[in-house]
Amino acid sequence: MELVGDCFKNPNHREVNRKKMIQNKKGIASAIIAVIAIVVILLIVLIASGASGASTLPSYYTETPAGCTPKQVGVTVEGILFVEDTAWFGVEPSIKKVSVDAVRIQRSTLGVFSEDYTWKVEAIDPVSGNQLTSYQKSSTHEGDGLTQENEYILSFRMPDNNCDGQVDDFDLVIKATINADRLGPKPADQLLLKYRNGRATIS
Repeated sequence: MELVGDCFKNPNHREVNRKKMIQNKKGIASAIIAVIAIVVILLIVLIASGASGASTLPSYYTETPAGCTPKQVGVTVEGILFVEDTAWFGVEPSIKKVSVDAVRIQRSTLGVFSEDYTWKVEAIDPVSGNQLTSYQKSSTHEGDGLTQENEYILSFRMPDNNCDGQVDDFDLVIKATINADRLGPKPADQLLLKYRNGRATIS
């Protein structure tokens, strides 16, 4: 018993224990930081993609110039989904319109008076009918007959069939849907995006 007492009274023994505790805490802290870093990196990758189920859209160019070896390039279509309140009483979010503001190539690439809803914008190949990618988020509409603007980005890949390093001509169906928490799904809206010679038109 006296030896045990001496051990606790020995300052060198206490110092060794203190250093071991510090080293253990540093090891645990390093492990936690490593786990957090991995989670953050995964979140950044998911957010940067801005899309789910990305696939490939055919180029409108069917002929390849001599000496051209097509390669896949990334394309983003950016725009806004306008959601309005169409209810006489309460809030009823509905699609007003969908806009397309930019087509770019990727380089290095709640109560009665509010309504929660999930909105989704899809990019669809008009030939095959397959979904290339989609962008989905949740929002809350506060009513008052206002129109809410929800920005979206659709990312997908397509071949550069003329090897000019630019986005080839293409056709793309853009479909928007809304599912309100209390009121359920609303009628979908869609448009046809025609991209020709660097200019986009919608119909």
